[in-house]
Amino acid sequence: MLPALRYATMALGLATAQQACSEVSQVADDAFEIRHHAAVSKDAAAAFAATTAVARWWHPDHTWSGDATHLSLDARAGGCFCESWEDGSVEHLRVLYVQPDRLLRLGGALGPLQGMNLLGTMAFRYSEREDGGTDVDVSYRVSGDSLHRLRDLAPVVDQILGLQFARLHRFIESGRPDAPTNAEAPASPEPADAAAVDS
Repeated sequence: MLPALRYATMALGLATAQQACSEVSQVADDAFEIRHHAAVSKDAAAAFAATTAVARWWHPDHTWSGDATHLSLDARAGGCFCESWEDGSVEHLRVLYVQPDRLLRLGGALGPLQGMNLLGTMAFRYSEREDGGTDVDVSYRVSGDSLHRLRDLAPVVDQILGLQFARLHRFIESGRPDAPTNAEAPASPEPADAAAVDS
């Protein structure tokens, strides 16, 4: 299957996925905004560093090459969230603003949205709490021609970003994007083996 078609097919296939701590906060035929939130136990520096290690947490099903190790994120103004593989390359987003451990803002239209001449801005915000943890908030605002009926696309984009953000949440906490967070982990009478968790 062609990368673009596979990407679009996987996107639509997530329409029934479960989401937590998310909302489509604004929606219209020509624009939508999606927000996701997670409270993590790590400090802001660790959360920011994990975010920029995108190849380690982004889901491979939502790449053009099918392999997340082909991803990179140059976290400086003008830097690229890019994917490069033997048969091609793509710029997913462009870094617009960076304030390490506080704010990372990127511009661009992800995946199938790229071919629709849309404008998009994604922002990751990190707010440290008194308990030493961090509130991580991500927003994605997309706007364009009302003929695209973006209100119909918003729920699908929300599902995909929710999947990615859940993986980032788990990666920040454990170093493993597929590992459950404390809130997701089933109750166990035995303590977890700390050696089994990557740092």
